[in-house]
Amino acid sequence: MGNYLATEVDEKASAEAIRHRLAHIVNYLGTLQSADISCDQVDEPWVARFRKWMIARPIVSPTGKTRPRSPATVENSVLQLQAVINAAHARGDARKPAQFRPIAAKQVNRTPRHRADVDQLAAMFRYCIDPAPDAARSPEERQRRIRERQALHRFLIVSVATLARPDAAHDVSLDPRRSQWDATHGVLDLNPRGRRQTRKYRATVWMPYQVRPHLDATKGFFVGPLSVKKSWEAMAAEIGLPGEGEAGMKLVRRSMAQLLRRPDLKVPVEQVELQLGHRRIESTSELYAPFQPDYLPDARRAIETIIDEIEAVVPGAFHRSDTGEKPNVVPIKAAQ
Repeated sequence: MGNYLATEVDEKASAEAIRHRLAHIVNYLGTLQSADISCDQVDEPWVARFRKWMIARPIVSPTGKTRPRSPATVENSVLQLQAVINAAHARGDARKPAQFRPIAAKQVNRTPRHRADVDQLAAMFRYCIDPAPDAARSPEERQRRIRERQALHRFLIVSVATLARPDAAHDVSLDPRRSQWDATHGVLDLNPRGRRQTRKYRATVWMPYQVRPHLDATKGFFVGPLSVKKSWEAMAAEIGLPGEGEAGMKLVRRSMAQLLRRPDLKVPVEQVELQLGHRRIESTSELYAPFQPDYLPDARRAIETIIDEIEAVVPGAFHRSDTGEKPNVVPIKAAQ
């Protein structure tokens, strides 16, 4: 695991989540009579014992509240352990690849049903930019809270603008070597150069005009490589998002996908699927399609409309003073 973390993980945006998943494996090893376990010894019975141990340990929130651990959380650690062993085998450090199979996500996941409306999305932004005056003892304390919520605010901005999965949202970088942001065309490739596409396909999307100035004014990661999960959980508790796994960090993606289907926005289903990465363009056309004016036009217009609606509820929701820029007041299509 140490070699895996050092050679495969450190540069990944999901590094913190990977370490957290493997920490459960380390903790389990500490309960065994001997922690001297080789990769070849980790088989189906071993993993079954780990699952039983981990599912019996509830999740404890920063405020001390406990809730049952979901099978999906357990399986994330099993999946990460499989990656560790397979990487060791590829390096020649283990004789065999992983001798167990993680349980398929669709067998352990229960898709949350809650979806946020515009008002609830706006409440998320308000939490980041306008901490309640009675919760801050001084103007300095209020500004400190705003700074602490900066990464969460940026996560909300890029998630609403792109419908990206949380890991892809964290992975957005303006480093030219990653070739993600094409400022000339206003196109963002959610899959950085050098990263192999997986079945969780990362799309190339138009950026709403309200967000483009922030990307232009940013260097490096837009959100940051560290997960905002703890900040998200604190926000969820304060604004009253539902519990029981109904309001995880994918809530923005799922909610925006539903909002794009509003009858008044008139976004064709295929455009929603392309925006989400659930549908792919034929490989040859894929290189050129995102740079054509007719690429996802209805999806882009609808996202810009939803952002305007959020701004109407919480003025300044998409303003970031730390980038030194204010959102455009003229849509791209009008400027062109």
